[in-house]
Amino acid sequence: IDAYMQAIKLSPHGMPEPYYNLAQSYLRNKRLDEAEKALKQCLAEAGGNHFLAHNLLGIVLKQKGDLKEALNQYNLALMQSGDGLRVVQFN
Repeated sequence: IDAYMQAIKLSPHGMPEPYYNLAQSYLRNKRLDEAEKALKQCLAEAGGNHFLAHNLLGIVLKQKGDLKEALNQYNLALMQSGDGLRVVQFN
């Protein structure tokens, strides 16, 4: 987590990947609120166009019990991915 925080500090604006990687680490450590925040920052850096972040945010929100917003995030992931994210159908 510390390494990803350092990467964020060194990354120029518009680089969503460090936030996505940080969110994955938070999720693995069951730190759902922090994962959600990192994913929302990832999406902000990506201009809302990051299908993997939408999918992961859906997973986080589902675990937090927000099923309506999780479904919304899964749908956004599917729309943005084209055929690249079929696994979202099984979340």
